[in-house]
Amino acid sequence: MAEPTQLDRIEAAVAALATHANRLDLQNQQQTALLTALTSGVQIMTATADDTQAAVTALDAKVDALIAAVQPAIATLQQQLAAAQALVAQLQAGDAAAATTLQATIAAAQAEGDKVDAAVALLNPTPPAPPVTPPSNP
Repeated sequence: MAEPTQLDRIEAAVAALATHANRLDLQNQQQTALLTALTSGVQIMTATADDTQAAVTALDAKVDALIAAVQPAIATLQQQLAAAQALVAQLQAGDAAAATTLQATIAAAQAEGDKVDAAVALLNPTPPAPPVTPPSNP
């Protein structure tokens, strides 16, 4: 077998460089694809964070509205509870006329409680129930 010539050695070196360049190009393509995938993931996480922030802000507004709607009723309920406790004390002392007043106070407190329930229902409506489909016979 003949000794490789200078040209053979140069061609072999060029082929090795071409192989190495091809490998580097493939690695570059893989890294570019990974970077693109990471960028998409970051965009998805950013969108999710933005959506979550919007949902939290909306929920915070609902909570603030609920608190604003319920606070007056709570204060009224506290006053009516104090009045009811005073009437209970009168009843225990034997004042029969206070029984009618107590019933009226309890009714008023129940009405305030109903207002609170209505405010809560207004801020958090329940979705309609899904229709019931009868099972099909095969």
